Amino acid sequence: MAATIAVRSGLPGRSKTAGRRPRRLCNCSRKHRWLLVRDVNNSIRARVVLLPANSAGDNIIFHAEGGDVVLPLLRQQKDGEECLSLSDFVKPCGTDYVGAFAVTAGRGIEEIISGYQQTDDFKALLYQSLSDRLAEAAAELLHARVRREVWGYAPDERIDRQRALRAQYRGIRPAAGYPSLPDQSAIFAIEKIVGFANVGIAVTPNGAMSPASSVSGLMIAHPASRYFMIGAIAPDQRRDYAARRGITEEELSKWLPK
Repeated sequence: MAATIAVRSGLPGRSKTAGRRPRRLCNCSRKHRWLLVRDVNNSIRARVVLLPANSAGDNIIFHAEGGDVVLPLLRQQKDGEECLSLSDFVKPCGTDYVGAFAVTAGRGIEEIISGYQQTDDFKALLYQSLSDRLAEAAAELLHARVRREVWGYAPDERIDRQRALRAQYRGIRPAAGYPSLPDQSAIFAIEKIVGFANVGIAVTPNGAMSPASSVSGLMIAHPASRYFMIGAIAPDQRRDYAARRGITEEELSKWLPK
């Protein structure tokens, strides 16, 4: 199941900031935050795809219409402790689903930032920072809608802002390049599943997204799923992972430096 969603932005309440200079900066930021919302409110785009999926060892296999998409994963290696992989949260057989998503603040904000870069470095930096936060907020809103409506595994979920900030809800949305999914090249498998072009996102050969104010990743609903850090990767796992990726260990070093 695929859904392309327009996410309208909202703004949090005022924050108290002490000191004259911080207050000026806060007021300036608030002013440009409102302008940013005005400029990109109709350009934020999000897409989520929910697919039947199963785990096979340390891989997740997505059963897409055009054929299976295999996402090789890494596993923690810690003596005497639980060693997790994201594949642990997906059933090895039977019916299960995993989501993949992409969110972007849109090309409009990128054009605004590009214009400011020619005339006002401060405003360019401020707009870039705010648009990054806006994309992250939109991703959080998308995840909430998926949990409650689209996927619907938590229809009665009610959490306040503090619990949302601490991710105190069922499910996770790990992103490529982050601790539990440290290989940035995983973004190419996510792009293949989601179809980033549907929301105006392009991916560079180095795995960076354009527009820069974009977020993508997986959505896993297992009740025990949680965020964790892979940490150090031993030589034996590097060899195994490179083989599952279909690349040499030298090529792997580009994505996972030793």
